[in-house]
Amino acid sequence: MDRIGSDPLEQCTVTSIRNPQTVTRLVRVDRGGRRGGGDDNFDVIVVVVSKSISVSLDCTH
Repeated sequence: MDRIGSDPLEQCTVTSIRNPQTVTRLVRVDRGGRRGGGDDNFDVIVVVVSKSISVSLDCTH
């Protein structure tokens, strides 16, 4: 967060939102069913680990 001014946060105005970032991870999930049935008994899914953005505030009102 970038901030100019010293007003309380509730009196600030958002002037910019930028650099959205999403961190993901592939996770192997067992489908259940028979055991020892080979490598086709699972799915791979994408899990969102975190999301972030940068925000600029004008707190000079």
